[in-house]
Amino acid sequence: MAIMLADHPDVEALVNRADPYAKWAMAIALLVAMPALLIVMLVQRPVLQISCSSITPLILLAIIALGIKLYALGSGRLPKLWLVIGYVIFIGGALFDLTMTVRSNASLSDEANPIARVFLDNGFSLSFVYCFAAVGQTLYTIACCVMWAAFLRHFSLLTASIRQSHPRSFLEYSKAAFGCGQLTWRQTLLPYKISELPRAYHLWWYFVFTLAGMGILRWYFGLGWLGFQPLTELQIATTTAGGLLILYLVLHYVQWKRMPTTEGDDGDTQ
Repeated sequence: MAIMLADHPDVEALVNRADPYAKWAMAIALLVAMPALLIVMLVQRPVLQISCSSITPLILLAIIALGIKLYALGSGRLPKLWLVIGYVIFIGGALFDLTMTVRSNASLSDEANPIARVFLDNGFSLSFVYCFAAVGQTLYTIACCVMWAAFLRHFSLLTASIRQSHPRSFLEYSKAAFGCGQLTWRQTLLPYKISELPRAYHLWWYFVFTLAGMGILRWYFGLGWLGFQPLTELQIATTTAGGLLILYLVLHYVQWKRMPTTEGDDGDTQ
C-alpha cells in the first residue's frame, strides 16, 4: 500500500485526540455487538434473540458516527485507488450476495444469516424481514465504507506513532502496531492491569482492516448460490482471517523496512 507519510509535528497529540473515539468503537464492537450476536446464535430464548437482533441498526449508526469523527481527525492523504478497492469489496459484495440470495431463495427458506433467521423463525412476515435486511445491510455497508476511509486517512499517523516507540526489530514493530509499543513482553502477553491493555487506537485499525478484508466473503457467499462453495463458511472465514493477519503484518513490514536507521538501531535502511 503506497501511502506517503504525512509530516506529523506532534504525533502523540493527534493520536490522543482520536484514541477516545477508537475506545468507544472497540467497546461497542466487543461489549455490545459481539455479545448480542452470540446471544442471537447460541441462546435459545426468542425474546432475547429478537431484542438483540432489533438493536443492530442502532449499533451500526453508532459505528458510522464514530467513523465519521475518526475520518475528520485523520491527517493523511486519502489514496483513491485503495479507497475504490475497498468500496468495490463492500458495495459490490453486498449487492452481489443480496442479488444472488433473492434470485435463488426469494422465500428465504434456506437463509443462514442468524439475524434474519431469528425473525423468520419467530413468525415475522417476509416483508418485514426484507425491510429490516435492507436497512441493516445498507447501514452495515455504510459503516464499512466510512471506517475504511478513516483507516486510510489515519495510516500515516498510525505508522508515525509506531515509529515513535523506536522498535529495533520487526517483532517489536509488530508489537507496537497492535498497540503494545510501550509495554513489556510480559505486559503484552499477560496483562493484569487496565494500564497494560493494548492501546485502542492501534488495535481498532487492525480490527477495521480485518473487517474490510472479510468483505470478500460476501462475494464467496454469493457464489455459493451458484453452487461454487468448496469450503464451509467456518473454513473460509478462518482462512480469510489468517490471511488478513499475514497481509497486515506484511503491510507493516514494508513500513518497517522504510524506517530510517538511527544510532543503536538494528533496523534496515531503505
